[in-house]
Order: sequence, then structure tokens, then C-alpha cells
Amino acid sequence: MSPHTTPTPASTVNADEIDLFELIQSLWQEKVLVVIMTAIFTVLALAYALLATPIYQTQATLVPPPAYAIQGYNEGRMEAFRNTGVKELTVGNVYGVFKTHLNSLQLRNRFFDEVYVPSLKGIAS
Repeated sequence: MSPHTTPTPASTVNADEIDLFELIQSLWQEKVLVVIMTAIFTVLALAYALLATPIYQTQATLVPPPAYAIQGYNEGRMEAFRNTGVKELTVGNVYGVFKTHLNSLQLRNRFFDEVYVPSLKGIAS
């Protein structure tokens, strides 16, 4: 007989293979621990979801209009005020007026009265 025997296929185990039956069996043996840990983390997640203060965040970016967008204003303005020394509007001029009106309390109050309050009446009825 030779001192070296060839291993049988049943005794060969490849180190990078996973035996699913063995894995399921070991999980089944620890089923109580798995259920307890699942319950604990579920309760913690639910508590956080219900007790955490919701944070709502939004962001708006205002950009100046492009030069071609104010070209029509300039053409009409220069035609109407020819020979009066009126200068053409620049992007900076138009954007400045826009920002001024955007921060206007009167404009905000008018929007509130004309748009927001009437929209609430439709909800209340």
C-alpha cells in the first residue's frame, strides 16, 4: 500500500465555499438571539422615527436674467424716449429692481391677500 491515499470527494472541503445548510442550521440554533436583536433594533428605529424632530430644508437660487431677455425692454424704451438722454437698461439694473420688489413688504402682503388667503378658503370648505 502506498503511504499516500487520495482523498475522497466527501472529505475535500474547499475553503472559499459556503455550506448553506450549515449556515441555516447555525442561524436556526440561534433563532432566539436573532429574534431578540431584530425586535430591539425595530423598536429603536420606530422610537427614533416617531420622536425625532423633522427637518425640512429647501434652497432657492436667483440668477440675473441674460442680456437677450431684456433686449425687448431696451428696444421699446429707446424708441419711446428717443432724444431724451435715457440710457439702456443693463442686466444689473433689471436684477436690482427685481430684488428690491422681491424684498418688498407691500408686495408680500398683496400676494398673501390675493393668492394665499383665497387658497385657504377652498381647503376649509
